[in-house]
Amino acid sequence: MAFHSPSFFLGFWPAVIIAMFILRGAAPKWRTVVLVLASALFYATGDPVHLPLLVVSFLGNHWLGNQLLRLDVRNPWGARWLVIGVVGNLVPLAAFKYGVAPTAYFGLDATGSGDGRIPLGLSFYTFQQIAYLVDVRTTRRGADSLLDYSIYVGFFAQIPAGPIVRFSEYTQRSVPLRNVAIDGHRVCRGISLFAVGLAKKVLLADLLGAIVDPIHAANDAGTPPTILEAWTVTWAFMLQLYFDFSGYSDMAIGIGLTLGFCLPINFRSPLKATSLAEFYDRWHITLTGFFRSFVMSPLLMASVRVLGPRARVAGWAVATIVTLTLIGVWHGARPTFIVYGVATGVVAVATQVLATVKGLRGTALMRWIARVTLFATLLFTSACFRAGSLSSVFALLRAMFDPWNLSVSEQVRDILRPMVGAWVQGQGFFPAVPLTLLEVVSILAVTSIIALTFPNTVDVFGLAGEDPTTQARSNPKAYRGLTWTPNRFWAISTGLLFAAAIMVLTGSPLTTNIYGRF
Repeated sequence: MAFHSPSFFLGFWPAVIIAMFILRGAAPKWRTVVLVLASALFYATGDPVHLPLLVVSFLGNHWLGNQLLRLDVRNPWGARWLVIGVVGNLVPLAAFKYGVAPTAYFGLDATGSGDGRIPLGLSFYTFQQIAYLVDVRTTRRGADSLLDYSIYVGFFAQIPAGPIVRFSEYTQRSVPLRNVAIDGHRVCRGISLFAVGLAKKVLLADLLGAIVDPIHAANDAGTPPTILEAWTVTWAFMLQLYFDFSGYSDMAIGIGLTLGFCLPINFRSPLKATSLAEFYDRWHITLTGFFRSFVMSPLLMASVRVLGPRARVAGWAVATIVTLTLIGVWHGARPTFIVYGVATGVVAVATQVLATVKGLRGTALMRWIARVTLFATLLFTSACFRAGSLSSVFALLRAMFDPWNLSVSEQVRDILRPMVGAWVQGQGFFPAVPLTLLEVVSILAVTSIIALTFPNTVDVFGLAGEDPTTQARSNPKAYRGLTWTPNRFWAISTGLLFAAAIMVLTGSPLTTNIYGRF
């Protein structure tokens, strides 16, 4: 059951809200019971085959957390249990991630039919439980009961693709909210935010798929794209991935708000970033934070201890490349993900080092270099993420710089032929795409303008003010006319977004969230 399926947002989710409203005067424990049962039902309908794995994982990690709490910090068995817990969590992740055929990643249905794919949410609840064990070991604080632990890790609004919540943050974000009666203002804001996220997924991301899918299908089948198709599909897939995950993030936070949770901000207009480092600070923020805390920082500290303070820059460079490579490997077993990780690591180090060069530091030229480098890296990332193999990636990149592989309409070809000869093809501007030139250009123009210029939902919905742990701040004055308030405009807008999404979903098959496949 996906967030953007009508059975979820017209049936399951409203039923949970109603149940929480009915229990508004009951003890918080009973509202937690409802959420645990709802989360179990959500998982059982989405991926029933792997529900036992989820249950075993929860029971095992909760038990390990209790063991760590009982042991003194100086007890060597604490470190041993922690290692056992980390390894025990990573083994299933590695087994499923790298034992699944690469072709499974972009040919999935939304039914959870147990067809050999990665279990729903495995990557994210694995990382969250590793973070929990580390936090318990270092802070000496853990979940009060298995019930609280289950909702901390398995809350249905976050389990498909995050965000990853540290336990210390969870106690600030959600426990106080769930200990008070349901807040109508927060529920209305969550519903509006969900509607915006639903529109991003159904009306924008899936629409971009009509451009992306046929070009990549032809490329993977051995028919390389034309130069126009190559440039178009790399940018179109980056936009599709952007709206797909931005929409999921909005829906997840919106669901959380209606049920007493304040999930962390996980996506903040990354295409407005001015450098690769800033991009990673804006895209899947909690995943980046996890790798920064548990991979990059330990590697950097280890390099300083081994090589000395003078080698700090070299240690930072190695830690950065290793971390981004592991992020690439985390996405899946395909060699394209490994190439993506290594390449972005090298580019990130090179641009950061270049920015420190005397004469470039803080200059307009350096800012221009950072922006161009970011754009080129995003296009390369798009090719690596969507192409089915390395050969398909290289075919796509070659096509981007092959002016002899140009196709236009027959009318334009006839006009150009006297000037350029017969090398221009007349199969249409986008031979593999069943859309007109005007439709392709319109889709790309509208989605690009929205991604690059529109205000983000953090500011529009005042999410930074809702988050008790974030250092980010909303800027409501910049978007005074769009800032969410419980008024008629937002009520009508929310209804229209739901109506438009339902109309689109009624006549088309349900797609998956792209990040749910990782």
